[in-house]
Formats: sequence, structure tokens, C-alpha cells
Amino acid sequence: MHAIEFKLQPSKKYLILLTILLAVSSMIVLSLPFNLGVKIIGLLFVGCYGGWLVWHVGLLRSPWAVTCLQPCGENQWLLQTSHSSYLAELRGDSTLTRWVAVLRFNHPQQFMPSSCIIFRDSFLEADLYRQLLIHCRSPLHRVRSPMLVNGNKSE
Repeated sequence: MHAIEFKLQPSKKYLILLTILLAVSSMIVLSLPFNLGVKIIGLLFVGCYGGWLVWHVGLLRSPWAVTCLQPCGENQWLLQTSHSSYLAELRGDSTLTRWVAVLRFNHPQQFMPSSCIIFRDSFLEADLYRQLLIHCRSPLHRVRSPMLVNGNKSE
């Protein structure tokens, strides 16, 4: 079996979702009972933060944005960013649906797990999302329960 590489591209659905959230946030700021100066400051804040989100997260331009995933063995995935590559373990609390996958990884040098949100349109080939779901759900990559070790409950 050959190694498969899941190269990600910016998702149009995710960018649309971010745009809707920024528009709603702007409408909320405008509806607040403050004077015009405070509303303008709030809109500038929402606009700057929204631009940062779209550039870094939506367009995958940040140094920590995962741009490629590759299954490497039992529960291990090679994650590539624009600046580095590292092995991480897929966690059991990852969420997989037909439209979006939220993959959570344990990174050896990080205390907190990292998340990777992948929409169905994040791939050039339509079949790659289905293959990603199959790889994540396969017994080879499934996270084992920490309560069971060699069939016995651990203490």
C-alpha cells in the first residue's frame, strides 16, 4: 500500500463562514448603545482581527497552519506546515462528519493538543476527503482507550 498525502488548500466554505461571522460581529458592534467613536473603534478591532483570521487561518498562511497530512503508522500522522514537519498522534476526540472534520493531535513538544479543521472542499480532488475519513476511522489509526492496556484495566 502506498503512502497517501492529503495536501490542503484554503476552503471556500470556511472563508464564507468566517466572512459571515465577521459581518454579524460588525452588526452587533453597530447595534451597541455607544457613541459613534466607540463603534468605530469596535469596527476597526473586528476588521483587523477578521483580516488576521482570514489571512492566517482561512488562507493557511500562518506558520502553524497544517498544509499537508500523511498517515505514518499506528495512530501517527506526519503534519506539515509552511515552516516545519512533525509527527503527531491523532486523538480520540476528533470529530468526523460528511462536511467537516476536526482532527485533534497530540504534539510531543506541546502541552495542549492542536486542532486541524478540514472542510470537504479543502482538497483539489473530491475523493480525497472520503479517503481521509476512511484513514481516520480505520483500526490502524484509531485511538485506543487509555483505560484498557493488553485487555486489562489499567490503574
